[in-house]
Amino acid sequence: MNETKVDYLNGKLFPMILKFSIPAAISLLITAIYNIVDRMFVGNFNGTSALAGLSVCFPLSYMMMAFALMCSAGGSTFFSLFSGQNEPEKINQSFGNAIVLVCVFEIILSALLLIFPNPILKVFGVTETAYLYAILYYRIVALGCIFQGLSQLFCDFVRVSGKPVLGMCVTGIGAVTNIILDAVFIIVFDWGVIGAASATVIGQIFSALLGAYLVFGNRTQVKISKDIFHLNKELCLQIISCGFAFWVAQMAMGFISLVYNSQLGKYGGDVAISVYAVISSIMTFVIMPASGISQGIQPIIGNNYGSYLSKTNPCCFWWNRRNVPNRNFQFAYKFLHYACFGICNVSYHIFSDN
Repeated sequence: MNETKVDYLNGKLFPMILKFSIPAAISLLITAIYNIVDRMFVGNFNGTSALAGLSVCFPLSYMMMAFALMCSAGGSTFFSLFSGQNEPEKINQSFGNAIVLVCVFEIILSALLLIFPNPILKVFGVTETAYLYAILYYRIVALGCIFQGLSQLFCDFVRVSGKPVLGMCVTGIGAVTNIILDAVFIIVFDWGVIGAASATVIGQIFSALLGAYLVFGNRTQVKISKDIFHLNKELCLQIISCGFAFWVAQMAMGFISLVYNSQLGKYGGDVAISVYAVISSIMTFVIMPASGISQGIQPIIGNNYGSYLSKTNPCCFWWNRRNVPNRNFQFAYKFLHYACFGICNVSYHIFSDN
């Protein structure tokens, strides 16, 4: 398959931002749909306690995504930088090191979750009536950490290779599989939370398989060889450092969900947890467009920044951004600045007393 060439340096910027941001936002929404769809089917066909048990496990998805995004966002950022600098060896190394890191972190996370299920669920705020449902869902979903991490990694690297729609398809096939299997397992087979968890993991496996087919089948900029999987200590630390903000953000959202569930379970029971599950599902759709803009603009800024670094002293970059010879970076910087300002301004008017 011929690669679609994207002119990051001189192409029309606004159409390019839309081209990358819309699929990125849809990909994030699709990732969130996994839990939302499970909640829809379980809540309608298995009752309040089952929905509460599933909702208590919601911080799990944030934990899995925290490590996945740390490696995928960090690795894909350096992928874009090295692409702008036209360094193919480092481009491939950024993918190889990122995939090794995500496998290590997700396997460790899965092992810890399976070794300490009861203490973790207690911290999550599980109630006595929801425990049986929560532990069934928890144990199955914990097995899928590696597939969640890989599907997110492949999605990001396919997107920054100039194929945002294909990147969206990586997560899309998993979501479609999840919806179909939820209907079959929960409605037809009456498997309840076991069916919901199984559908989620199988969907993640399908996403990981499609992503692996695209990346390892030479359908992206990544050129696979054994050498790219040899860990480079400096590059690994750079990837973790660059993606650490994503880790903090996801873990913070998981912690907020954990606190709500524990307090609602204590004072309101299963019904209160189930109501919060519905509200948090709606809020997911509110924050994803902004996240899509930030992820979609990343390969554009990364390539322009990398191209600029290859021509000048990086120490002077931030002090001289007005003199950057590439108009795309300047426009992208301003676009991101005003987008963030607009989101903050709208949020203020929504939540202020006035």
